[in-house]
Amino acid sequence: MSLAVYINGVKSDCLSIDNRAIHFGDGLFETILIKNAVPTLLDEHLARLSKDAIRLKLPVLNIPSLKKQLLDIAKPFPNVIVKLIVSRQQDQRGYGIAKNQVAASIVIVNPIAKKKPILSATICQIKLASQPYLAGIKHLNRLEQVLATSELKQGVDTGLLFLHGEDKLQEAISSNVFIIKNSKVTTPKLIKAGVEGIAKQKIIQTAKAQKILIEEKDISLEQLLDADVVFLSNSVFGLRILSQIDKKYFITEHAIYNKLYEQTKSHFIE
Repeated sequence: MSLAVYINGVKSDCLSIDNRAIHFGDGLFETILIKNAVPTLLDEHLARLSKDAIRLKLPVLNIPSLKKQLLDIAKPFPNVIVKLIVSRQQDQRGYGIAKNQVAASIVIVNPIAKKKPILSATICQIKLASQPYLAGIKHLNRLEQVLATSELKQGVDTGLLFLHGEDKLQEAISSNVFIIKNSKVTTPKLIKAGVEGIAKQKIIQTAKAQKILIEEKDISLEQLLDADVVFLSNSVFGLRILSQIDKKYFITEHAIYNKLYEQTKSHFIE
């Protein structure tokens, strides 16, 4: 149950039927952690939102206004998750983008579940469609993730998604994926699908600053299962390590993982 909802900066849960998020999933979202009443990594979230809005041909966003709104909304809440949705609203029927389109913002405040630091995963049967134009964008079309979640059996925390027709790991259902092999960190290069996470970019920056060898490149199923360590990242829970993928078990202690965790944990819930 949501703690609060704001439509265009006003406390309300009534969304116009003309909002294209309802009809087409036409919009973007950011999942922002409020920690000690302050939005974490807010500038990074808003920069991604602004960049991706251009790619989706959304109206120009008023980023300073959105930032002030989020800072104000965060004040009464010590630790919550905020989902910021920006969508297109217009009174023209059909797929076409009207000249009089306007951007609508929706802010939903939700409680945070307790962090589980060690997770289990499965390889999902559903695959991600290849669409380079949308790759990396956190858009509202999440049916693949909905269907992947329906595959999870009791006791399995998340699923790993591969690209349709190709042996290429892309992401977990709601996280980016990293592997460690021979002291080298690798994460999938997302050029055909997937979301370029804020936490992922923070980990890459941190690894480079700490002189940890890291690269973005294709990861096959064989390479995934041959890894020394597999871990996930998202903007709420930060880094979380996998203990198993289906029947394959992994170690849950590693010096490189521990270093990345310690260097980045201040940005996430603990």
